[in-house]
Amino acid sequence: MPASERPPGDVGSFTLGIDPPSVTGVTVDAGGFHAALSGPDPWVLHLPREGGGEAAWPAEPDTVRSMLRRLASVRLTPGDEDAAAGGSPLAEIVVTDAGGRAVRVEPMGPPLAGRVPVRVTTPDGVRTADVPADRFRPMTIGELAALAAPRPFDVRGVFTSITITTADGAGFALRRSGGLWSLEGTPARVDQRAVSAMVASLRAIRMAELVVPMPADRINPRYTIVATVERPREPGRPVSGVACRLEIGEQANIEGDIRAHAVRESDGSTRECVISLDAETFPSIPSNPGALLDAVPLPFPAGDAGAVRIERGGNSAMLRKTLDGWVAGDRPADTPSLGAVLAALATPHPVSLHEPSGGEAVARLTVEPIGSGGPVVFSVHEAERGLVVSDGASDWVLDEPAFLAAVDSLVR
Repeated sequence: MPASERPPGDVGSFTLGIDPPSVTGVTVDAGGFHAALSGPDPWVLHLPREGGGEAAWPAEPDTVRSMLRRLASVRLTPGDEDAAAGGSPLAEIVVTDAGGRAVRVEPMGPPLAGRVPVRVTTPDGVRTADVPADRFRPMTIGELAALAAPRPFDVRGVFTSITITTADGAGFALRRSGGLWSLEGTPARVDQRAVSAMVASLRAIRMAELVVPMPADRINPRYTIVATVERPREPGRPVSGVACRLEIGEQANIEGDIRAHAVRESDGSTRECVISLDAETFPSIPSNPGALLDAVPLPFPAGDAGAVRIERGGNSAMLRKTLDGWVAGDRPADTPSLGAVLAALATPHPVSLHEPSGGEAVARLTVEPIGSGGPVVFSVHEAERGLVVSDGASDWVLDEPAFLAAVDSLVR
């Protein structure tokens, strides 16, 4: 870190002599609290807790670098030595480099006419000066906290699991394997695009504010989101992961901000902080898996169906696709009715996890695809909510009143 120097052409001012690439730490003492920034690989904030101790949270590297460049570029105007001699500093900011050299800056009073009186201590000595209030950061612990990585789930890597649990213990878990998401504990098919959209929403969650000092009282969560992220493999190192947890509590203030507890765990270390979330921009996160289920009963396009078996009211029919079209036994099939049945099964419908109906099925359909892939068996039930088609894992409520009529036409 070079010594304090005067910019060319301005003999009355000087800089702090900070070399941003060599900085390894910044500490701030203000208002009875101590906070620190350590780095640079990675940059980590160390923030105070109520009642003592500290909490650590990742800092945003680009924001840190911007802050250090701003500090390095600040020009200070020599001030009145006698005016600051007897005062007590409002805060103490210390910037340290890799060689252990430190620059200490102590604000000696509030901003006046856009400038702050400071006392600067470097290896070259002690000086008093005025510094522009709009350029000097961090001035307080709160401003140091503004360097925090703002998105709790924005971790480099691939999401491999997501668990959402409500306060009453309900919830669901998703696992990613072979590039596909599935629900834990059920074979119900998941809408891969819906889960990808939820992952994008989780990554986009952004804190409105990091609460400093970290409150001693724990958040009473309404629900908790836990995501495991697998980091990209680095040469010569095993695959590692990051567990991100966000406990979402109640409304924190009259503006509607939500209080939350964010935690990241990786490589034996724990980072945590309490944050406020903007309720207006907070995404809608499902508390049950219904919104993530595949809304289409048929897991392949209707045109890929090669055989359909229908059982209804003691009658049955077997329909197969041939080069000449669909046939039922040795005669042409009722193509319009079969098309209506397959179209209904290939159309999105309201869906939920399967619940036993308690009654007999009014029809059963087995649909086999052409080529690879096993058959799909559907049972059809009449219920108060409508006509329910189920594959034993998910229930779809059909709104096509002609569905059973089409089925009846095929088994006559």
